[in-house]
Amino acid sequence: MRFVLSVIALVALVAAIATGLLDAVRSVAVGGVALTPIASPWVAAAPSSYHVTIAALAAGAPGFVAAGFAWLMAQPVIVPSAAIALAAYLAAVRAGSSAARGRPAGRSAWLHQSRR
Repeated sequence: MRFVLSVIALVALVAAIATGLLDAVRSVAVGGVALTPIASPWVAAAPSSYHVTIAALAAGAPGFVAAGFAWLMAQPVIVPSAAIALAAYLAAVRAGSSAARGRPAGRSAWLHQSRR
């Protein structure tokens, strides 16, 4: 499990760095800040699923959900990519730690060993 989470973290980190680099190059080219919103790659990759999601939210979701989704789709791609990378990395570290395997680690390790 630790390996899978580490690979997910690596892929998400590479995606965050790549999108950040592309946004930086685009910002230099236009002479201002240019950030790629989350909706742009989604529409480019699978436009039908994006439009179905928007239609479903417009038809059945409360107003605050649709507004929250619109706000989320306007965020730069680097933000969720970096957040996914951080979460996967922390989960991988936790999965591989000695505390996750039932053995204490850190300052209290000697205390638990002396009780056995």
